[in-house]
Amino acid sequence: HGYYIGDRAIYGPVLMGLATVSAATAGTDYTAARLFWQGLAALSVAMAAWLLWRRVGQAGLVLLVLNPLVVYQVVHLAHLDAIIGLALLVGVLLAERERWVWATLAFTVAALVKAPLALVVAAVLVYLLFVRRTRTALRCAAASAALALPLVAVVGPRAMLG
Repeated sequence: HGYYIGDRAIYGPVLMGLATVSAATAGTDYTAARLFWQGLAALSVAMAAWLLWRRVGQAGLVLLVLNPLVVYQVVHLAHLDAIIGLALLVGVLLAERERWVWATLAFTVAALVKAPLALVVAAVLVYLLFVRRTRTALRCAAASAALALPLVAVVGPRAMLG
């Protein structure tokens, strides 16, 4: 078919790594590949539900797990949004506790799944520069770069950024 030949990927190295694992384990078995991605989405939603339950109680758990859009759209259709949502939720919960380096790393993981989410990392760094101290922003930027640069180097920045 070749619809996407020559297009740049918006997906980052974490997704590329997961796709490699999926392909290596499932081979050409469509059902096994689908179950891999659905399982990953279900695990991500379950972890997010647990974090929400710990943070806001039963209401957060019910809103996420019993939401038919989450069950069907995210888990059944195996959307990456479950992985991204989990990483963003972890980042927000860590930022709420002012654990900025760890929060930035969680946001970086989201960006390493889908490249446009690097804007979230940039926004956090700008916030830290203007509202917090420069030293905190520099530590967060260094941690994000230390995580992202080796992984992006493996995929190749031109493949992601055009």
